[in-house]
Parts: sequence; C-alpha cells; structure tokens
Amino acid sequence: MLIGLSDMAESKVRINKFMGFFGKNKITLDQLAEGLADMVFKSTTETSLQAYKTLIKDMKESEEIDPRQKREVLVFEMLAATRAISKVFTNPSEAKELLDKFHSKIYGMVSDVEDEQVDFEKFINERYQTYYQILASKEENMMFHFGKQFADYFLNKDIMGTGLALIMCSAEIFVSNIENLSNFMKEILIKFELKK
Repeated sequence: MLIGLSDMAESKVRINKFMGFFGKNKITLDQLAEGLADMVFKSTTETSLQAYKTLIKDMKESEEIDPRQKREVLVFEMLAATRAISKVFTNPSEAKELLDKFHSKIYGMVSDVEDEQVDFEKFINERYQTYYQILASKEENMMFHFGKQFADYFLNKDIMGTGLALIMCSAEIFVSNIENLSNFMKEILIKFELKK
C-alpha cells in the first residue's frame, strides 16, 4: 500500500551501509534499485495492505487479501515507482538502466524460478500497457478511470456503481507514492554521488 516512512527509513539505512567514509558518499544504480525494490516489495506485507482490507470490508467483500490481489498491489506500486524514476532521472540512459535493475530485483523477489519470473514480467507488461493507456488519455476523469481499473483488477470484477472509496483511494495512493518515491530518490541524489 502506501509506502511508509518506516520502509523508506529502513531502505535509507540499507543504502547508507554501502557508502564510503571519505569524501562525498557514493551510490550505484544497482544499490538504488535494490533499495527501491525493497520498499515496493514491502507494499504487499500484511501491515501495508491494511487500508485495502478496510476498503474492501466496507464494500462487503471478503477482507482476506489473496495472492492474486497482492500481485495486483505489487504491480500498482511498481508502476508508481517507474513513474517516479522517470520523473527524477531525466537522463534517458540512467532512467532505463535503473528501471531495468529495479524490475530485475522485483522479479527475483517474486520467484527464484526463471519461468515464473518471465510469466510475472509478461503479466506486468500487460497491466502497464492498460494503465499507461489510461494515464496517457489526459481526460478530465483520468485518475478516476485509473483507480477504477485498479479496483476492477484487484477485485477481479467490474465494480461499476460500487467501490467509490476503493477507486478514489487507490488513485490517491498511486499519486502519493509517486511523490514519496520521487522525494526519496531526490534526497538520495542530493546526499550521494551517483557512481557510474
């Protein structure tokens, strides 16, 4: 769910342990990707999913979040991270390299089995394509449609006419996570030199 400050602080500590003692501290794209992947992957822990549980319980749905729903949340959080990376890293080659490393780390966290990683990558690409089409539309109600698409995927059904809170909250969570992750990366890049 919403990437919490404790997760960010924990990832900052993890990133800091890689830094040197003399001169300006350095960070590699690989280390940054690992820290981001850790934060995003933690979005599927029981504590992080509590807001979703509350929202679906209010909709009279089962508040149990199954592995399929966790996967939908993970993809949603990954998309927020990709948007944040694209926002912060204006050098296209650095952004692409960081995105590739970030996705690779997430795939490794999802499964150790290469075929399962490939299947997950295909799944993500399908979801990204749908979400990007909505985000590219620039319609007045774009974020409503974006939140509805997530809610439909999350509940595995069309929730037209119900679930307004889930729709709106998920859109707000997405925007908030982009901002939080962007600020996190900007802070890291202010404090640490990017080591090539």
